[in-house]
Amino acid sequence: MIFEDAQWADPTSLEAFGRVVDRIRTLRVLLLVTFRPEFDSPWVGRPYVTTLIINRLAEHEASVMIDRVVSDRQLSASIRQDIIERTDGIPLFVEEMTKAVLEAGSETAAARAIAAVPSPALAVPASLYASLMARLDRLGGPAKELAQIAAAIGREFSHTLLASVVHQPEAELESTLDRLIAAGLLFRRGMPSHATYLFKHALVQDAAYGTLLRETRRQLHGRIAKALEDYFPGTVETQPELIAHHCAQAGLNRKAIEYLGMAGQRAIERSSNPEAIGHLKRALELLHSLPADPEHAQVALKLEVMLAQAMIASKGYSSPETMEVLLRAKKLITEATETSQRFTILYGTWACYYVGGEVNKQHVAATEFLSEAEIHDDTAALCLAHRVLGTTYFTMGEFSAARKHLERARGLYDPDHHLRYRFQYGQDIGTTVMCYLSWALWHLGHVDQASQLASKAVNRAEEISHPHSLVYTLSHARGMMDVFRRQSDDTKSYAGVVTSLCSEHAFPFWAAGGQIFAGWAAINQGEVDAGVDELIRGLAAWRKTGARLWLPIFLALQAEGHFKAGRNQAALHSIEQALATSHETGERWGIAEILRIKANLLLTTGRARPQEVEGLLIESLEIARRQQALCWELRTSCDLGRLWQEQGRSKQALQLLRTIYGRFTEGFETTDLRHAKALIERLNAA
Repeated sequence: MIFEDAQWADPTSLEAFGRVVDRIRTLRVLLLVTFRPEFDSPWVGRPYVTTLIINRLAEHEASVMIDRVVSDRQLSASIRQDIIERTDGIPLFVEEMTKAVLEAGSETAAARAIAAVPSPALAVPASLYASLMARLDRLGGPAKELAQIAAAIGREFSHTLLASVVHQPEAELESTLDRLIAAGLLFRRGMPSHATYLFKHALVQDAAYGTLLRETRRQLHGRIAKALEDYFPGTVETQPELIAHHCAQAGLNRKAIEYLGMAGQRAIERSSNPEAIGHLKRALELLHSLPADPEHAQVALKLEVMLAQAMIASKGYSSPETMEVLLRAKKLITEATETSQRFTILYGTWACYYVGGEVNKQHVAATEFLSEAEIHDDTAALCLAHRVLGTTYFTMGEFSAARKHLERARGLYDPDHHLRYRFQYGQDIGTTVMCYLSWALWHLGHVDQASQLASKAVNRAEEISHPHSLVYTLSHARGMMDVFRRQSDDTKSYAGVVTSLCSEHAFPFWAAGGQIFAGWAAINQGEVDAGVDELIRGLAAWRKTGARLWLPIFLALQAEGHFKAGRNQAALHSIEQALATSHETGERWGIAEILRIKANLLLTTGRARPQEVEGLLIESLEIARRQQALCWELRTSCDLGRLWQEQGRSKQALQLLRTIYGRFTEGFETTDLRHAKALIERLNAA
């Protein structure tokens, strides 16, 4: 396999190609990749990848190349030596200079041709351009003009498109193309009129394009854009960025902005977010170059909204760049702003506060979103608004209020009509509602219902085949739910799916989450040291995105991992970090569990007296009761019951556990309830 000029590949093509590089490690494949020195190759450093720096040709190699170009024609030794010295071992230059000499005819003319080209030591590109342009001039007017038109189209172009731009008789067009091919400037694949052509080298295209005057160039790009619009509707649909390029070069900036917007939307729908960001930023640059008019702000808002969507998926909600785009967009909102754009901005702002760990601002943004949704009576917006407020209440540890809003959101969700909003809000509304409702149900003690709803969310995400919705749902309904249930048997495989999808589609935020869950699962399955290391790396990547969401519970998992690895001091440090982060951000939903873990760490490491441990467990129990977090309450009660049993207070422990266990109506086969039942039986026996 050969992959040439990797430096010009778009991000999605590079991602796809990276998967090929991964595969060849175990296959009998020789893969050659060429790229310029400034390209930062992500594959260098792998044990099965070898990097070769291609040096300039040695004198004898340049001489062999000259022989191949000259073939059976004669070239004097002095001219040959002049070519070798002038071309400085640059292959394309050796070839071009030799052809220029052959076309010159006499030796005197050849010497003049060589002398006319600057030394490559002074300026290699200038030297090559001079040689290439001289050859184009010698080919004559029609051939040169056709090369210029072709160069404006691109490095590669179809016969059909070229014909629709030049408006020449077919026989005349084919004859001129044959001359360019015979001169070694173009390669042809296929036969006219189904042929495609390729400039031999990018510098050949650049040389032909560089000879165009500015106004001629502008008019030519306008003709190409019109030809594409008139005769190639498929290209307009599938490659709007190509039309945008020609429109921009033609000075048709408004039309270029329109096509770049289309290209950005298409890229978002394919989860090709780096491309979307590039298209939309370019569109905004062009827009800012135009004089302001009444439509200016509306177009800017539309582009900023799409850019925010791409930034959220690519860089994460808590990235400063994402928030910057959203705040710019929010300033552009007016009474005339479309409701869909208004809601997209309000949701994005809320999500930035949510992921960034600013609960007070999050609550204000959620309330504002719901007020706007109620004013406009938009069911999709109302569904999302209740989901947003429900999620906010969950973050604050108010699980009953969270359940109320999330159930309201689920009742408003229409899978047939709301599916398209996955592009507007970054992921499917319905799956996100089910994710957070399953969390609220679990905390309130409805553990079987929670598991069933989480499974429905995953099934829904798989059905709609939207990568961002899927990684979002797997992280919530599988990764975090497995943490709640202390069930890590399948976590690694789901985490692997998340990291693979994130690598493919450039979702750094959820990629970090997948790594954290994989590390936690490895710790639980006995790979303690490796698991802790992976969890730490995942947490570092999570923080790198600017996220503080879920940090308290993740740090608690890290503390448990350190303890299992025998790193007691690190475990205590992590649990203190978890408590401090919870206090700083206002994220309270896991606080009871964090206090319980701290109590256990202090007890088992001998860092606190039993009375202090008991005080922490009672504090955990009281918080869980206030929050109506029955599952955390049960878990803490078991730890407190065991402590009381050791102190000879088995009757008190039994009464506590029976009361809490008796409030459950389901989930009796889950880990926590089985442990609680076994402890009750031991206390009964005592």
